[in-house]
Amino acid sequence: MKPCLFRPLAIVGTLMLGSSALLAGSIDFEIGAGRCAFSGSPSTALTTEYAGSGVTFSGPSAIDGGATVDQCGNWGINAHSGTAFLAFNAFAVSSLAGGGAPIGPETLTFSSLVTDVSIWASVGRDITLTAFDGSGKQVGSSSVANAAGSWNLLQVSAPGIATAVLSYSGPVAIFDDLNFTPGGTAVPEPGTLGFLVVGLGVVTAGWIRRNR
Repeated sequence: MKPCLFRPLAIVGTLMLGSSALLAGSIDFEIGAGRCAFSGSPSTALTTEYAGSGVTFSGPSAIDGGATVDQCGNWGINAHSGTAFLAFNAFAVSSLAGGGAPIGPETLTFSSLVTDVSIWASVGRDITLTAFDGSGKQVGSSSVANAAGSWNLLQVSAPGIATAVLSYSGPVAIFDDLNFTPGGTAVPEPGTLGFLVVGLGVVTAGWIRRNR
């Protein structure tokens, strides 16, 4: 019996599936537990600390953006879970490493497309979670008018969410317990894509030689 014609493609398809295996993400921001103020350590704007969980963070500049701190900093409310959360405070000017400030808006970039993203928000006014697809088109938003004194869930569900932006009015806002559900495939790294192309050629060539 001759080998199945589709076996090479099936093998490469399996490689591609394995390279983009997707798991639901959950981040509790406990990386800053025990640090009561931005200036302690000193803290830096959150960036790639949770890249392994499928999301990176960026503020309005390379040194500005939200940083994780502990509830011991007298925020008027405890963390939604654990003791730390992602915080912003425009009054804490030049308090981050490198002279940065813990200010928004904050952009969340997912390593794979997601179909649902949610986060709990508190302290700030007019807090909004806005989701965008890979082309930058807005695909949904969720807002709370006044989050002072309580935790409020912001959630957007839509196919193909590539990024999400946290924005707020007023000087202060805090966020906790980010959750997201992957529902698309990761964009292949150039090296990975080349490997798959070469792999397809090698497997196909072997199949042809065996069946001459």
